[in-house]
Amino acid sequence: MFNHLLVPLDGSHLSEAAIPAAVCLARKSDAAVTLLHIIERDAPKTVHGEHHLRTAEEAGAYLDQIAKEHFGGIRTRTHVHTAEMKDVARGIADHLLELDPDTVVMSAHGRGGIHNVLFGNIAQQVVALGSMPVLLVRPGDGFECRRILIPHDGVPAHEPALNAGTEFARLCGAEIRLVMVVPTRGTLSGLEAAAGQLMPRASRAVLEVAQQEAVEHLHVHAEELKAGGISAGAEVLRGDPAPRIVEAGAAFGANVIVLGTHGKAGTKAFWEGSVAARVATKTRASLLFVPVGKESPKPKV
Repeated sequence: MFNHLLVPLDGSHLSEAAIPAAVCLARKSDAAVTLLHIIERDAPKTVHGEHHLRTAEEAGAYLDQIAKEHFGGIRTRTHVHTAEMKDVARGIADHLLELDPDTVVMSAHGRGGIHNVLFGNIAQQVVALGSMPVLLVRPGDGFECRRILIPHDGVPAHEPALNAGTEFARLCGAEIRLVMVVPTRGTLSGLEAAAGQLMPRASRAVLEVAQQEAVEHLHVHAEELKAGGISAGAEVLRGDPAPRIVEAGAAFGANVIVLGTHGKAGTKAFWEGSVAARVATKTRASLLFVPVGKESPKPKV
């Protein structure tokens, strides 16, 4: 990760919020950067209230200027996809193979969370493809990665998110907070909720054991991180995972939250009901989405 960054830009100041993060990561990891613009078919004259890049010539000049102003000393190339495309997200996805990046860095344009920008827009679709990590950066004054929150559920197939968050923290010299959320009986769903209603005492006992196992599991990971020179802490919370993760991020002052995503289930299916989507709609932190395996979580998470 973080060896070749792809930065899609549409010409607006909002999309340029991704630039400080890309510059930061590229300098810290000596990564190459590719600045990408897809020419949109039947493009509007403005985007986010600004002039829309509608020709290959002006898009190329724009990317060259961005490279000159922001990426001095960084191995940077620009790429304009000149064939007009109606589906810009698909155009970005196609270039993941052609340009061979290992991480996408994009701006999240939404206010007070990224609900408005994710549902039905380009960033959401790129994340939902699930082929590589996507860093969605919140617009603001620069980019910070001093504190990174990593929700973890103990499922081995989800380790890539923990590994990516660890690598990110190591690059940035950031502090990590691991968090695991164990449901309460009232926040169980589906068959687990039905079992909890039928056997409340047994359900309560199982969750109490799960909490203790979670504490032990996170303690091991935190100690491993500390041994590797990373400042790390851990906490186990109870309740509904998504809001508890958002609360933990706010309390920790997290600049970035790392979320494992399954993707490739269709855009609508990917976001409906997933913990990642629910966190994304509420948090004010930037988000690193990392594709993970599809193994089902255990009841403790």
